[in-house]
Amino acid sequence: MKKLIALLVGLSIHGVSQAEDLQCEKSYSQFNQYVTELNSISKTGNAEQLHQFLEKNEYSRLFKDKHPESTYYTGDWMNDQEYQLAIQFQQSLTKSEQYKNEGLELQNPKANFVLPLGEVCIVPWISKDTIFGKKYESQTDLIFVRNLDNNEWRVFTYLGTEKPEDFTEFFPDFPQDIKLSAAKANGEYAVTVQAYEMGIDIFNYLTNSKVPQVLVDELKENIESTRERLKVNGFE
Repeated sequence: MKKLIALLVGLSIHGVSQAEDLQCEKSYSQFNQYVTELNSISKTGNAEQLHQFLEKNEYSRLFKDKHPESTYYTGDWMNDQEYQLAIQFQQSLTKSEQYKNEGLELQNPKANFVLPLGEVCIVPWISKDTIFGKKYESQTDLIFVRNLDNNEWRVFTYLGTEKPEDFTEFFPDFPQDIKLSAAKANGEYAVTVQAYEMGIDIFNYLTNSKVPQVLVDELKENIESTRERLKVNGFE
C-alpha cells in the first residue's frame, strides 16, 4: 500500500510539473506574430522570402530528409517544381487587388499536451477575407509544436484532407480523444467550397473568357477526390 501511495504521489507531482511547464498560453504573442508575418510576407514579399519563412516555421519541414526533393504543402508532398509554382501562385493571388484580408484572430487553445515529439498546442484560427468580391470567414486548426530542447515553436496547418500515413508520420501517438476540425469557409469545408469557386474566378480573372467545360469537369473531379479524403479522416 505504501508503494502504491508513493507511486500516486509521484504521478501527481509529475502531472503538476508538466502542467506548469506548458508554454502554450504564454506563447500567444509568438503565435500572433507568426500569422501576422505570414500574411504580410504573402502580400508584400517575394516567393523566396515566403519560402524561407515557411522553412523556418513549418513543422512539416523537419521531415524533408525522409522525402528527398519534396516539400509538404497544403496537404501533400510536392516535388520542388510543383511547390515553387504553388507558392508563386499563392502570392500572385494575395498580391492582387482581388484579395483583401479583413481580420485575423487566434482563439483560445482547444487542447494542450505533451508528446515525445514536444509540447502540442491546438489553436483555432479565424481569417476574414474578401476574394474576387466574395466574403469568406475561414476557420482552421493550427497545431503548434514546441521543441522541448530548444524551446522553438513550429506550426502545422490542419486541413482535414491529410493522408493518414502522413499525419501519423508527423504526429505519432496523437491522442485519439483529441478531435481536430477540418478547415471551413462560411460553414462549409474550405477545400471544397473555395477550390471550386476560386478556380472559376481565377480563370475568369486571368483569361477574361468563359470557363471551358473541361476545366469545370476537372474541378468537380478534384473536389470529389477531396471529399473522399475528408471522409477518410471522419469528416462527412
